[in-house]
Amino acid sequence: MSTPAPGRSSSLARRTAWLAVAALALVFLAVSLTQISAADIWWQLATGRYVLEHGFPRVDVFSSTATGHEWIEMRWLFCVVIYLLWQLGGGGALLIILQSALLATVLILLFARSRPSLLTLPGLITAALGLGTFYIRFSIRPELVSYLFSALFLFILDGATRPGGTTRSRKALWALPFLQIIWVNAHTVFIFGPILAWAFAGGDTLHRLARRRGLLTHTAGSHKPQALIDAPLICTALAVTLACLVNPYFIKGALFPFLLFTETMSREVSTVITELNSTLSWPGWPPDKIISLLFVAWSAIVLVAGTFRLNLTRLGLWLAFAYLFYIAIRNSGPFSIIAMWTTIRTIDDLRATGFRGSVRMPVSSEHCLPPRSQFFSRLAPIMNLALAILFFFTAWFAATNRYANTYLMPRRLGLGVLPMAVPAEAAAFLRAHKPLGPIYNSMDAGSYLAFAAPDLYKVWVDGRIEVYGSKLLLDLVLPPENWDKYADAHGLNTILLQTEVQSTVVLPIFENPKWALVHLDAMWMIFVRRIPEHQALIAQYAIDPLEPWTPRTPEPDQQPPRWARALGAVGFCWHDFGLATTFLNLGAVENARRSLEHAVQEFPDHSPVTLLLAQVERALGHDSRAAELERPFHLSASEREWARGTVEDIRTMLAFRARQSQASTAAASDTELAAKADAAFAQGAYSAALILYTDLVRTRQRDPAVWTRLAECYEHLNRTGDAQAARRMVEKLSSPNSQPPSGAPTTPAPK
Repeated sequence: MSTPAPGRSSSLARRTAWLAVAALALVFLAVSLTQISAADIWWQLATGRYVLEHGFPRVDVFSSTATGHEWIEMRWLFCVVIYLLWQLGGGGALLIILQSALLATVLILLFARSRPSLLTLPGLITAALGLGTFYIRFSIRPELVSYLFSALFLFILDGATRPGGTTRSRKALWALPFLQIIWVNAHTVFIFGPILAWAFAGGDTLHRLARRRGLLTHTAGSHKPQALIDAPLICTALAVTLACLVNPYFIKGALFPFLLFTETMSREVSTVITELNSTLSWPGWPPDKIISLLFVAWSAIVLVAGTFRLNLTRLGLWLAFAYLFYIAIRNSGPFSIIAMWTTIRTIDDLRATGFRGSVRMPVSSEHCLPPRSQFFSRLAPIMNLALAILFFFTAWFAATNRYANTYLMPRRLGLGVLPMAVPAEAAAFLRAHKPLGPIYNSMDAGSYLAFAAPDLYKVWVDGRIEVYGSKLLLDLVLPPENWDKYADAHGLNTILLQTEVQSTVVLPIFENPKWALVHLDAMWMIFVRRIPEHQALIAQYAIDPLEPWTPRTPEPDQQPPRWARALGAVGFCWHDFGLATTFLNLGAVENARRSLEHAVQEFPDHSPVTLLLAQVERALGHDSRAAELERPFHLSASEREWARGTVEDIRTMLAFRARQSQASTAAASDTELAAKADAAFAQGAYSAALILYTDLVRTRQRDPAVWTRLAECYEHLNRTGDAQAARRMVEKLSSPNSQPPSGAPTTPAPK
C-alpha cells in the first residue's frame, strides 16, 4: 500500500477547514441580516432626535409618570448615529447593515491572530458554539458598541502583552484611552474598558511575580521581561479609567454603570424583563440554551486542558464573564466574546506545545507524527467536511425562517422593520383620531410612541429602566389588583394593550362598562374611556369582537418577499395567529376559529397554528375534527399537557360567555317587561299595569320606582290597604339604613 505524500492530508484538511469557515460565515449572515425587532430601538431613535434638537437630556421628557426624574443618557452618541442613519432612508436597512458590519468586525478581531487555530477542529467548534451563543444578542442595540470595543481592547491588549509582541503593537496601547472616550458616550457598560485594561495589567504583574519565584516561566512578555511591572500597561489602564470622566455628566456619568447594575439586577425587575433572568432559569430546553451551556462547558474544558500554560488574565476574565452570563441571559454577548477569545488563545498554546508541555510540535512533515496523531490528522478532512455540511444546513434553516417559525421567534431574514414587532397600525389610529390622554401602554408600545407620536402623548412607560427606577417601573408595568380603581386614580383616558404580553388585563378592561374597544389588530388593542369627548369616536369605531369580525384594513401579506422565497424561505401566519390569540383572550372563540382556519389554509405545515385550531375544535365539541388536525403530528408529553390546559381554558371562557348571554337575555326581558308596564300605565290600563308591575317587582326588589308605580296602580283601583303597604316599602327602601327585602316580595295578588 502506498503512503500518502507528505502534507497531502494536511492540505486537504486546510481546504475543508476553510470550507467550514465559509459555511459558518453564511450562518453569521443568516442570523445577523435580520429585520429590526428590538423595541428599545424606538426610544433610542427618539433620544437621538432629542439630542440633535435640544442637547444632552438631563431630566425625563418622554413620559407622564417619570417627568422630572433625572435622565443620564450615556448612549447619546449611539442614538445620534442611528437617528442620522434612519433619516437617510431605507426603513432601517442601513441600521441592519451597520449591525452586521460591526458584528463581523468583532469576530474578525477575535480570530485575527489565531487563524491557524481556527482551521483546526477545536477552533471550528469554538467558533460555531461561540456564534450560537452570541447570536441571541444580534440586534441593533447600543451594546453593539460594547461588543466592538471589547474585541478591540482584547486585540490591542493581547497584542501588547503576548510573547513576541511587536513595537507597533505596544504603541497601539495609547489608542485605548481615546477609544474609551467614544465608548463611554455610546453605551452604559463602558466599564468593561477599564475592567479589561486592569485585568491585563494585573495579570501581567502577577505573571512577573510568579516568574521571579520560578513559576509560570512560559508567560514572559515582550516588554522588559525582567522588570517587576509593565509601567506603560499600568499607565494605559489608569488613562482608560480616567477617560470615563469625559462625558456630559462627568462623575455621575462615570459611575452610571453601578446605578444601572443595581436597578436591573433586582429580582423584582427580572419578573417583567425576561432577559434579566438567570441563564439557568431559561424555560425549557430550546436549542439556544443547549448551545449556550455547551459553549460554557467546552470553553471550560479547553481552559482546564491548557492549565500547564496557565494564563491568569484569561482565567480571571472567563470566570468574571461566566458569572455575568449566569446571572442574566442578556450577558450572553459579552461572555461569548470573552469565551471565544480565551478559548482560541488557549488552543493556540495547546497547538504550540503539542499538548505535551513546552516541547513544540513539528509541523513540516506528517511522518514526524506518532501513529495515533497521523490517524486523527487523516480524519480531519472528513470531520471538517461534516462540519461544513452541518453549517451549510444551519445557514439554510435559519435564512429560510424555519428555525424562527419552529420556536415562534420574532426573527426574520431581511432588511427593514419586522411588522409584527411594532404597533404601527395602533399608532396610526391614535394619530388619526387623537383620543384624550393620559395613555396607558406597555414598555414596548411606549418606546415606539416616544418616536412615532412624540407630540401626541407623554408615554406611560418605556424601556429606560434607570429613568423610572425599579420601584416605579414595577408599579407601571405589573397589572394592579383593581384595574378600575387604578385607571380612575391615574385619570387614564386611553389604553394601548399589547395582547400577548398583557393578556391577563385584556378581559377585565373589555368587560368594564367604562371602557370601549375601538381598535384591534393582530398584536394590539386600544380602549378609550366612555366620556363625552370620546362619544363620536366610540359611535364610529366601537368594536364588539363577539360579533363576526370584519377587518377595517386589508390583511397584510404573511408570505416572505419574492427574493426570499427564491432561497426557499417560508412565511409565518403572524397576523392570523395574533388575531386568533387576541380573540381567545376576549372569549370570541368563533372569530378565533375563523382566523386559525384561514391560517391553516395558507400555512398547512405550520404546526403551532394547526394544533391551536385542534384545541379550539375540541373545546367546541368537535373531537373528530380535532383528531384529524392532530393526526400528522406526534405530540410530546409537554404538548399534550399544553393541549389539555388550552381546551380547559377555552371551555371555561365559553361557559363564562354563556352565563353572560343568559344574564343579558334576562336583563333584556326585564327591560321589555318594564316598558310594557309603563305603556299600560300611561294608557290608563291600571289592571294590566298592576299585573306587569307585580311581575317586575320580583326581579327589582330594591327599586323604589317600581314600588311607587305599584302603589299608584293600587290607588287608581281603590285598593287603599295595598297602596299603603307599597308606600311603606318605598319609604323603607329610600331610608339610608334600608336592608334588602328577605325572601320573595310581599305584594298582594292582583284582583
